[in-house]
Amino acid sequence: MLLKEELFKTAQEKGVRLYNGLCDFENLYKTGIMFKSEIDFFKIVDELNIKSIYYFYGWFLDTEFLIPEKYIDRYPIELRNIFSQMIHEHNEYIKNVDFNEPGYLVLYFLHQGFIHFIRMDNAKMNSLVAYEDMLQEISDGITEEISEGDLVKIRQQQQREKEEKAEIIRKKVLADEDFHKCSNSASRLNYRNRLYKVHPEYEEILKEAGYSKTISFFDDTWKIYKERISK
Repeated sequence: MLLKEELFKTAQEKGVRLYNGLCDFENLYKTGIMFKSEIDFFKIVDELNIKSIYYFYGWFLDTEFLIPEKYIDRYPIELRNIFSQMIHEHNEYIKNVDFNEPGYLVLYFLHQGFIHFIRMDNAKMNSLVAYEDMLQEISDGITEEISEGDLVKIRQQQQREKEEKAEIIRKKVLADEDFHKCSNSASRLNYRNRLYKVHPEYEEILKEAGYSKTISFFDDTWKIYKERISK
């Protein structure tokens, strides 16, 4: 990838003017003509006698690649130490990446109604993977080394831990007098939404515990509450 000084030097050598201008990325890839190499791109610039090229740089954020430590708690206690170590090593590597440098450069020009473009990536960042994907890679790498029997036990333990977290939330909800007034689905939905505003982490905990539609958790909890007060 050409940094700005190199880019302007190259443009001057080619006799073209540069204009900083953003472009709709989605449409660019759908309708544009993409070049794979810098040599081919500037070759067509010469052949078509292009005198003006647009450019823009894109930057990445370290938060796209740093794995939040909260994900360590997703794993069974037996595996947390090794997950913690691997996540720490990954994050230390990311912290040494200079995100002040642009992650990529896009050059493009318009000719006869078609956009011709090239995306040039920063070689220093080519190996970076979004933290969600890296987390999956780490998880897959560890589970490959564990026997199937142990893996089943670990997953069962992991699910129990998730369900225990959901039960802690349930106890709090059952003790909440505001919830005692939620006698219909609409009121329970409003209660859930208010609760998530105060505790946004609850939604993810409940989904991990198996409540893909989290309102079902509050409907089940209401049934438990009704059974208690009817005794």
